[in-house]
Amino acid sequence: MVFQRYALFPHMSVAENIAFGLEMRKLAKPEIATRVAEAVRQVRLEGLEGRLPRQLSGGQQQRVALARALVIKPEVLLLDEPLSNLDAKLRHDVRLEIRELQQRLGLTTVFVTHDQEEALVLADRLVLMHRGRVQQIGSPTQLYEHPANHFVADFIGKSNFFRGRMVAEREFETEHGTRIKLGDRPGIAAPKLLALRPEKVALGSAAAAMENRYPARIELVTYLGSITEYKLRLGGGDRLVLHQQNRRPPGRPDGSGGQEVMVGWDLAACLTLLDAEAEEASP
Repeated sequence: MVFQRYALFPHMSVAENIAFGLEMRKLAKPEIATRVAEAVRQVRLEGLEGRLPRQLSGGQQQRVALARALVIKPEVLLLDEPLSNLDAKLRHDVRLEIRELQQRLGLTTVFVTHDQEEALVLADRLVLMHRGRVQQIGSPTQLYEHPANHFVADFIGKSNFFRGRMVAEREFETEHGTRIKLGDRPGIAAPKLLALRPEKVALGSAAAAMENRYPARIELVTYLGSITEYKLRLGGGDRLVLHQQNRRPPGRPDGSGGQEVMVGWDLAACLTLLDAEAEEASP
């Protein structure tokens, strides 16, 4: 097991921390030395074997804890939010290292996290829980593209939510009066809630060919590096978040606060869900 705060022995060196489990199993010293050296190599800590935990960075301490768990050759590796104490850049780097190491060793791993991006990157199979109950089990793609309920759609990735009712076959009306056409896709027969991913929404001329098209006013434009995020309000009052990939050279994003634009999305873009309150009340 790799603990959230690593739980390294402060008075032991890197090599001694890694060797602890092997010594408790009373392995011969030559075998311990061989396996510790291999574990150190696996987590790229060569040259740091003699340092104490306080002499290491957060990422290096995390690697020591991981090596200590791996060196005993476990059947199952348990990781309890092991990256929560690292900064954002280091989290990104270390989680990829854990994923590569797990795949290389072919080791069954249970990874607990509250970070949705971390879950999508690391998991072959996700179990999403809320208040002690399983909400959905499946691949990252399944949970993102076909969420079982409001909680899943809200937790895995970002979503726009529209509350309302069906007013005709394949036509939904929001509480603010926006009429949304729906495609023929699996979902709730009489949905009370729609979810729409921000990247599924087109802006400006790209919206012209969409089945659902609406005038909107830009309220806020935020540059986020790889994407630009637009916060808009539709004519009836519904709010909408849109993500647009930044494929052009850096500069002023398309549109500015207060500008009138056209937005749109395909028939199949909206996910049909039960009403959030109904889900909470269901047994």
